[in-house]
Amino acid sequence: MTIFKNLSSILNRFDLRVSVLIFSSYFTTFIGDLYYSAVNSPDFPKYSIYFSFFDGSVGKTNLEQNLSYYFLHSLSLSLKNRYTYEYNYESIFDSNIVMTNNIFYVIGILGIYKLLSFLNINKNNIFFALILLNFFPPIFGSRLIYKPEILVFALLPWIIYGFEFYKENKSTPILFSVFFLGIFLFTIKPTSTAMCGIFLLFRYQKIIFKEFKKMIFLLFAVLIIFIPIFIEDYNANGYFYLNHPNEEVYSDQAPINFLYNINLNNLVTKPYQHNHADSLLGITLLDTFGDYYHLLWENDASLFKFNEYRFTDSFFINNFLEKYIGIIMTSLFYLTIIYFSFRDKIFRSFYLLPFFGILILLIISYTGNFQLQTGDVLKTSYYSFFLGLSFCFVIVKLFENKNLEYKIFFSSVFILLNAFIVGFPKINNNENIEYLNQNNVSPLICRVNDLFINGENNDCRKYIENVCEFNVEYKDVKFIRLNSKFVNTDNAIGSDVDFEYGEDIPKLVKNDSVINVEDKNTCYEFLLDGYKPIDKNYELKSIPYANLFLLLTSFVIILFLQVKKED
Repeated sequence: MTIFKNLSSILNRFDLRVSVLIFSSYFTTFIGDLYYSAVNSPDFPKYSIYFSFFDGSVGKTNLEQNLSYYFLHSLSLSLKNRYTYEYNYESIFDSNIVMTNNIFYVIGILGIYKLLSFLNINKNNIFFALILLNFFPPIFGSRLIYKPEILVFALLPWIIYGFEFYKENKSTPILFSVFFLGIFLFTIKPTSTAMCGIFLLFRYQKIIFKEFKKMIFLLFAVLIIFIPIFIEDYNANGYFYLNHPNEEVYSDQAPINFLYNINLNNLVTKPYQHNHADSLLGITLLDTFGDYYHLLWENDASLFKFNEYRFTDSFFINNFLEKYIGIIMTSLFYLTIIYFSFRDKIFRSFYLLPFFGILILLIISYTGNFQLQTGDVLKTSYYSFFLGLSFCFVIVKLFENKNLEYKIFFSSVFILLNAFIVGFPKINNNENIEYLNQNNVSPLICRVNDLFINGENNDCRKYIENVCEFNVEYKDVKFIRLNSKFVNTDNAIGSDVDFEYGEDIPKLVKNDSVINVEDKNTCYEFLLDGYKPIDKNYELKSIPYANLFLLLTSFVIILFLQVKKED
């Protein structure tokens, strides 16, 4: 068709691909920032102790993970002190997690672009893959939660690119860069260390064993550089990196039939959390394109669950359809992986990446670190970085020799189906818009977000004035759900009532005088009289200098890999 030929010409001449990639990356960040509450996610209480460690509230974390990921989040939050007050502190805190994660995400997609370009993949197909990656549920989820798998996603493509480059050019500086980033990745989390280690050994075993002495020398050289980091992590955590604190809830051993068991009847009639704890296949089918463990869009504290547009009153469609779509998409994804792994031997290991993650988690489950009631260890979030990279290789292969019409149609259907899975489209009544405005506090993209929410710029950065508009406790969806005047029977934010102040009435201060504000007009009057919101800042009191050096050096190495030209 002429229209698609013209569009193809525009793409090639003006590189509209970059604009679409940037916009889709921003748009999915925008959606995650406004609709998700990271501080109310199930895993946040465990890892939030790192915030307490860096502000000096606690002396040790009693965990075992590397400090770098958590320090960058704490550093980023401390830089927002000029915008934070008592009334909006939690909202800034929450938005900070999403925005910092997306910095890592950008580093990761730049690495994937570099890797795929080096492997001579068609540029248009690369951009299509990266655009669709923005909407791929496992990666979208990893951009929202306070867990370091997104940092693994940022580093892994650059490590793989370095190995691929070294295969062709035998550059020692490149190999040193690979080892440095590799050791950094291996310090992040023990499970990701095992997953990435076994994959890299499998993919590059010929190089490693052919130049074994050189590899061992570089490994020890880099390990010596990392000794201060290991010591610093141990002093902060109270545990060595591989010494995982024992948790009684993970003391079971998975039964043998967990590997192959599947209850098709339950999969159809009960596609819900914990009904498939005895089945690897059931968990994988429900958690890859879905949210089986209710960490993300199925979480009660998530706005994704509210104001969904109902196409029909059918109980089946409203409660089961999105899960069935997820099961079908997961099945097609893995069938495609297996098919391409037989057809394309060159990139076989990349297609099979998710299986490396599943293998490690199965070993963990069969060695007494399992939870029988939930099957928790097999969360897809633990190997989301493998799923994302494998997905990109699947897409570029799937689009190979396909015309533009096919690619656009496939991409449109893929995006729409995933949007439906996470809770869209929405009914945007005035109250829902008001609630989104309360969530729109990110200093980086607040003004741009405002244009999408309200169609105009309402000067959302006037935080002092906004205290009078901050009508409900920030993102406390449970409070709203329990209060009938805010929620109707359709699980929607109410459309027939005005927002009122929640239980946390805004407080204003002037000198030593602190007052509680009971309504909007009184609030404005006190502001005009010189009162202002109470400051609540996050101060860094503990700086991990060795880890800071590690981070800065890693960014320099990534920049080096980015600008390095093939000889």
